[in-house]
Amino acid sequence: MLTIRYSPQDFSFTSSIPDRIDISTDAASVIVAVQTGTSIIFETELFPYNKIASLYDLQSIIEDFLAERRLTHANFVITADSDTEEAMTPERTFIYSRLNIPYWSGAVYIQHHFLTTLSSFVLPRNAVQCISFLALPNKTLTCYTECLIHAVGEPMPRVVRLEENPINYTALRLCAVNMMPEL
Repeated sequence: MLTIRYSPQDFSFTSSIPDRIDISTDAASVIVAVQTGTSIIFETELFPYNKIASLYDLQSIIEDFLAERRLTHANFVITADSDTEEAMTPERTFIYSRLNIPYWSGAVYIQHHFLTTLSSFVLPRNAVQCISFLALPNKTLTCYTECLIHAVGEPMPRVVRLEENPINYTALRLCAVNMMPEL
């Protein structure tokens, strides 16, 4: 019996990867690999104690890979092979994040937040602010911008909502919006 005791969500932040991944096995040793696509980015032989082999620091392995290639996200699989058996996790998307975001799944968080910890910011009239977000595959984005403006000659500020056309992506995609108050 060879079992990897880790099943990440479809979209997970790297900060949510546990410190230790346990692998149950009856074998004397297990070859464990971390793969992206057809490339093996890490491979090691583990020797179980009480039928448990443990892989430590998967977070650093994945984050180092993403950082070296300047990627925001990538798909990964963990495989375990003994002389007689094979096991693997499902292919999952990991999103680079050093910030631990408790109580949120990656998919839910990126559908409701820009990739920032700020809840608001003030821009001078001539500034440009780039806001990044991840768009999930096969989801329609209803895009709009809400601005609090205080127009010349008006006594009170008001909220203006600028509607955009809906967007649909077929794969997870990093997107950016440039905010320019002067326009």
